[in-house]
Amino acid sequence: MVGDERARFCASCKLNVYNVEVLTKDELEALIREKEGETLCVRMFVRKDGTALTRDCPVGFWRSVILWAAALVGLTLLAVWLLERNRPPPFVGTRF
Repeated sequence: MVGDERARFCASCKLNVYNVEVLTKDELEALIREKEGETLCVRMFVRKDGTALTRDCPVGFWRSVILWAAALVGLTLLAVWLLERNRPPPFVGTRF
């Protein structure tokens, strides 16, 4: 395909393929208005749940970071609790 990171021409379908991930929200809205009634071909990321993800939507990334951080904190607390639980009692000396 000939073009740049924003749009490339597909010789197979004879259309420009627009990379939605590098367009701002305003640029994408302008593109949709400009191509209204025509065939518009885009490249974008689609999540497993079927929702589309663009560069302007970092929610999925931060949600996964928060979940991993919470899991790490939970595992650390569990390890500390298990180590403390299995620690032998302190030695208490007797006086003669």
